[in-house]
Amino acid sequence: MTGDWGHIVRLTAIGGLAFWVANLAISLTPIAAEYRAALSIPYLPMLVEALVGGLLIALGVSWALVRQPAALPKTSPVGQALLLSLIALVLVTVGIELPSKVLVASANPVRYFLIGAAFNTVRIVALGVAIAARRAPAAIRDPQPSAPGSRLPAPGSRGHPDSTAERRRLHLRVRAGVGPRRQGQHVGTR
Repeated sequence: MTGDWGHIVRLTAIGGLAFWVANLAISLTPIAAEYRAALSIPYLPMLVEALVGGLLIALGVSWALVRQPAALPKTSPVGQALLLSLIALVLVTVGIELPSKVLVASANPVRYFLIGAAFNTVRIVALGVAIAARRAPAAIRDPQPSAPGSRLPAPGSRGHPDSTAERRRLHLRVRAGVGPRRQGQHVGTR
């Protein structure tokens, strides 16, 4: 359990940092300056809020990746992280962005909704890619065990038919005349 939470904290920090860096890059553009001016958003508090928001979204994505892997489609870690980020994007757009633009009186709410949605897309995709990039090597190092009820050991472990050591042991057993032989193969022949 401690290892899981340590992994979640690392993924959260990486995802939150990626979200914040993307936000910082976006905030330097003229369209972001127009957006902030139209909605009266102060610059420095916006940067702090982006950091907190990015960490919260990254925590949700990281927790789901590490603690609830059975609930996710059996795709690559990159696909899983991007799927969770897409879900977070939809939740943020529908739950935060849309109501805030409907309730705030501005000259062109549709325009600012689309700009905000585009900003969120860039930030949340950056978060998902960063988490996926960090998560993919961990999934390769720690392969999932075989399916429950399967008689095969986990891939890469001793006894799995695809492991190099197991193929070598099988080859030696065949040569010694104790293991399974291919049709037409005789002991002592190559």
